[in-house]
Amino acid sequence: MKTLLLSLLLLASLPVAAQDDTAVQKQDDAAPTAQDDVVLMATLPNNIFTAGERRDIEVKMANNSGQSLKGKTLIWALGNMEGDMLIPDGEGLITVGTIPFVAPLLHTRCDLLLYLFIYNTNYRNTYKVWIYPSEEEKPISSSEVF
Repeated sequence: MKTLLLSLLLLASLPVAAQDDTAVQKQDDAAPTAQDDVVLMATLPNNIFTAGERRDIEVKMANNSGQSLKGKTLIWALGNMEGDMLIPDGEGLITVGTIPFVAPLLHTRCDLLLYLFIYNTNYRNTYKVWIYPSEEEKPISSSEVF
């Protein structure tokens, strides 16, 4: 159910193709919106993981909107994992919760997207995460076989 919801929300957030260059220019010159008052953040020391590595990803929110978002749901998805967190009361920098992440075991490099968004709002953010095989898991190339 959440995967379907995530897919629908992501499709709804894709920009519509502009009719002409003037429309694109007007969009670029637009004044900041209320959406800029709330920023969702994943605190990652870096975006690179080794296969099998476990690291908790803390999710924070900078709420400078002047309104509480208490009780709204933050939904996250990373690879084949997904979950949600209730947003606590408060403004300013708020810790929303933690995503317990274990990088999948794999033999080649892969990249994933971490999606963060608040249900029924336009507040969203994405992060690219790279996963590399561990030294023990790297496949042997044909040039290394004797």
